[in-house]
Amino acid sequence: MTNFCATADVWLSECLDFPCFVVSEAGKEDLNQVLFGNNRLFVSCKLHENDFQSIDAIESMGFVEINQQITFSWKPDKLTPVKPVNDLEFRYSSSKELRSSLVGFADLFVTDRFRTDSRLPSDWSVRVKTNWILSPDENRQILLAQIGKDIAGFIVLRKYVSRTIIDLIVVDPSYRGQKIGRQLLLHLQKSIKKNQVIIVGTQHDNHVARKLYASAGFRNVDTKKVYHFYRERVL
Repeated sequence: MTNFCATADVWLSECLDFPCFVVSEAGKEDLNQVLFGNNRLFVSCKLHENDFQSIDAIESMGFVEINQQITFSWKPDKLTPVKPVNDLEFRYSSSKELRSSLVGFADLFVTDRFRTDSRLPSDWSVRVKTNWILSPDENRQILLAQIGKDIAGFIVLRKYVSRTIIDLIVVDPSYRGQKIGRQLLLHLQKSIKKNQVIIVGTQHDNHVARKLYASAGFRNVDTKKVYHFYRERVL
């Protein structure tokens, strides 16, 4: 892909109150035209790590590699058992009250690409994660892991006919080291039908997440380089 096009990222633009685009083969705007000028602009681009021609081209336009996104997949087969946690209970919910109570977890994603890119405003990562938690979506559900009244961890996911996509998985720091994340994944895996698949992505530098998915039987199915173009208004 060397003839780059771009599409306005409406959701991210509204979330950050900043003009955001994403490089896309199906985009309707020429990327060079989007980049032209001095106005504020944020553009993200993901390229396969062996697409050297596109990588050279995008870097020549001023894009900076931030990290690598690794996509994991799990198809129903043998489940990897994990020792149960005493008094741990699971439930699904998508209530507005619950989502609001989970906003405090949005600051825990330290390897998120919006935080890794030191050029970006410091609050972007939290704003994005907060909106993921709060945004209503008919396909989005929240799987909670609770011990008593405490929320030990949760997964934000979207369920479709043939696949389930994990948007976020987080464990409260006070409950880490107790296999809460594995318990959450195992509970989700048990609900997946034979013709379905679970998809989840994480950053290459998020070694904890990568180890978690591998321990649950997930396989690495794709790796892409993540690029950002960022510009504040030039006077």
